[in-house]
Amino acid sequence: MRRPGTDAGREHRNPLRLTVPSPGKRAFLARLSPEVLAAVERLAAGELRSVNAQIEVLLLEAMKRRGFKLDRPKD
Repeated sequence: MRRPGTDAGREHRNPLRLTVPSPGKRAFLARLSPEVLAAVERLAAGELRSVNAQIEVLLLEAMKRRGFKLDRPKD
């Protein structure tokens, strides 16, 4: 129980943000070095993309260079 007139404590100063992946996409955890993440953040900012979108673009470009074809569902 809290004392009247006091805040709820440290745990409520930084709320946890929960995000839901877009339909048809899967979420996964990626461990990147701080230098690589900073570089991706700079690229994303320069191209007006989110970091997630920038990582997807970079992966698609790398796969295309290697000749990998995506199996995309037909609309």
